[in-house]
Amino acid sequence: MPRLIGAWLAVDDSAPAVAALRTGLADRALDWQALMAFANEQLVVPLLHGALAEKGLLDAVPEDVAAYLSFLAARNDERNGRLEAQILEVCRALNDAGITPMLIKGAAELMETPGSAARQVVVGDVDLLVPPESAEAAARALVDLGYAVLHRYPADSHAVADLYRPKDAAVIDLHRRPLELEALFPNAAIWAAATAQARDGARFRRPAAADHLLCRVLHDQVQDGRLGTAEVNLRSAYQVARALQRHSGQIDLAAMRRRLQPHGLATALTSSLLAAHDLFGAPIGAAAEATMARGLWSRAMHQRRLLRLRYPALGRLNNAIGNMWSPFARHRYTPEEPGTVGRWRLLTLRLRHGVPALAQYGGALARRLLGA
Repeated sequence: MPRLIGAWLAVDDSAPAVAALRTGLADRALDWQALMAFANEQLVVPLLHGALAEKGLLDAVPEDVAAYLSFLAARNDERNGRLEAQILEVCRALNDAGITPMLIKGAAELMETPGSAARQVVVGDVDLLVPPESAEAAARALVDLGYAVLHRYPADSHAVADLYRPKDAAVIDLHRRPLELEALFPNAAIWAAATAQARDGARFRRPAAADHLLCRVLHDQVQDGRLGTAEVNLRSAYQVARALQRHSGQIDLAAMRRRLQPHGLATALTSSLLAAHDLFGAPIGAAAEATMARGLWSRAMHQRRLLRLRYPALGRLNNAIGNMWSPFARHRYTPEEPGTVGRWRLLTLRLRHGVPALAQYGGALARRLLGA
């Protein structure tokens, strides 16, 4: 099922590829109810509608399926229109306070994508990055605009606050840093590489293509914990594929992998790239593909992720593996310059913090099993 959805979303829109898809769509054995349930669970129905429409294949699916795809795509289109208006209003309010925010993750993708293609983007919350020294002033400006603070984060967190206004389509996630991983994602470098943009009286910045891709990968794989649990977020994997397609000439994947290697996170990038390439045909370049093909651990992780995607029942086992692995993850103990931590020092840190966390998780798991 994931392979089939991936084929329909694939970035290849050549005539032979489209003809092959049309032949496959005519298969009477397709379980459309299960396929749509899976696509809906993965939040890719609007993307699927857009991909099939661009390939001229909406007429090749059953009439009720086409109607379902069109209905959800229209609702997403309406919500995205509200999101655009909300983002611009918030940016103008921040501009009035002397702050130019940066749009990251889904918000950046929504405002980047030209024309009708923007309406296919599925956005959760609106993530805005502001300079650390302007974080509190930005939060006050949004409160003055009518937002309520749902959650306030500690001063040392990458996030400032979650803010909500009943009439809006999404919560505003205000950040002082894109991710917790400051060592991998230094704030100053991101701001220096970002580009300034303006629309309808609002000024904002967008991250460079490489920074946007890395933010997407690290948020999905590390911050959301999917590297350890082997979970595949199909929507995020597709956005990685589209970013690779649009900006392949601007992104040095080999350099990005070298940047992550000392922190033990090259696999996070490699498994994301393999998923985007394998499921959606994203271009990753012959050199990068050859490098990844030699990585036994990365290929094993990729196959584990595909296995979980195909067999959701494996989720609990993979979650347990991820929870046991997480306290020992190398990136938790490597500063900005990983070479400053010796091998034995790193081992000591991992054991000192990892063993108690593992014991705590094991105890909680045992209590849960005994209680069941």
